[in-house]
Amino acid sequence: MTEATGSAAPLISRSSCGSNARTCLSGAVGAAASLGPVIDVSDAAILAMAAVNIIGLYAQMPTPKREMNGYLARLASGEIRKFR
Repeated sequence: MTEATGSAAPLISRSSCGSNARTCLSGAVGAAASLGPVIDVSDAAILAMAAVNIIGLYAQMPTPKREMNGYLARLASGEIRKFR
């Protein structure tokens, strides 16, 4: 018991209880579901992440191109020595 309030401190916080309940619920749903739809959902999630990454690559393409051209120019001018 804490001296200031006279009550016992909770063993598990509310946010931890919510997280534990969510984990148990997802485990129960995952155990009840067949493997095919689970793999389909994971494939869709990977495709969605890949699409966002490709859009980001196209959006940022001028910067790496400019850096690469600068590097190759310094390499050709001898400012950067070539090893091997």
